[in-house]
Amino acid sequence: MRSMTESEASRDLHSLLDIVENGESVLVTRDGKPVATCIPVRPVKVPFPQGD
Repeated sequence: MRSMTESEASRDLHSLLDIVENGESVLVTRDGKPVATCIPVRPVKVPFPQGD
């Protein structure tokens, strides 16, 4: 798992989201303490209608 400071995450949100979108989790820290974890969202499976 990667780690970013709050300042890095705020300054470069686009890169943070790219990392997470590519399947990696990111720990966000403030003053050296963990405050949040950004994790990828699993794809939602939408069931297809079976017909009438």
